[in-house]
Amino acid sequence: MLWAVFAGLSATIEVFKDGVAKHTSNKHSSVVLAWSFFLIAIPLFAVPYMLFPPETIHSQFWWALAARTLLDGTALILFFQAIRSSDISVTIPMISFTPVFLLLTSPLIGEIIPPLGMLGVSLVVLGAYVTHSMRAGGVLEPLKAMISEKGPRLMLIVALLWTGSSTFHRIGIDASNAFAWNFFGSLALILALLPLVILKRNRLRGTLRSGWWLLAGGAAYALGDTFLMLAITHGTVAYSIAIKRLSILGSVLMGGWLFKEVGLGRRLTGASVMVLGAIVILIA
Repeated sequence: MLWAVFAGLSATIEVFKDGVAKHTSNKHSSVVLAWSFFLIAIPLFAVPYMLFPPETIHSQFWWALAARTLLDGTALILFFQAIRSSDISVTIPMISFTPVFLLLTSPLIGEIIPPLGMLGVSLVVLGAYVTHSMRAGGVLEPLKAMISEKGPRLMLIVALLWTGSSTFHRIGIDASNAFAWNFFGSLALILALLPLVILKRNRLRGTLRSGWWLLAGGAAYALGDTFLMLAITHGTVAYSIAIKRLSILGSVLMGGWLFKEVGLGRRLTGASVMVLGAIVILIA
């Protein structure tokens, strides 16, 4: 059960990282924040990479890395914009749509969606409906809110981008190992975002003044991913990610208690149904 301990640690750290991201996103540029998180994380990714280097790095690693850099770099910038635009308790649960998008695209590669998977999709959509059902209006108003409200809309795009990058994550890890993938992935993202950071260099100094917050966020990003890779190494991908998805509930609670967001009961109920749906899809 060591894998479950690692996955639980990853989920706990993820909640802390989301809180730091919400706090800092209200004050600083999304591009500079994303770049800063990767910059601080890379020394921590370097340690396991040097301790457990891959026997070889195959050629497909590099094109998978390029594709991952484009998708994940865009996703993280949008992630910061999403939680800055709306409450964290309505934006973070949208990440539950990642396995939904992955499942719904499976027929494109000749796979059949299992009945249990469709149940999971229904639960995620139902949970999203409950989360946004505080608005007055017709029966479709909560679903419209997911599109019309900037934060949830951006986070849905993030979930879609992460769905696409998940394929390249699998290719990259298979072509090396998880620790090499994390290290080179962060390095590539730092280099890719650097031109945008230079364009916003007038805002860089102000961001760096939040040194302790950036240090905490970058460290949480690195440690969370490292613990998840350890969980996957000692257990299974589906169950490890299912446990990590529980971090969504922690982020919703934090939104209500720390950031004083309203409607906590309804949002927590909706998020719980969404997480249950995501878990059902993962184990289907």
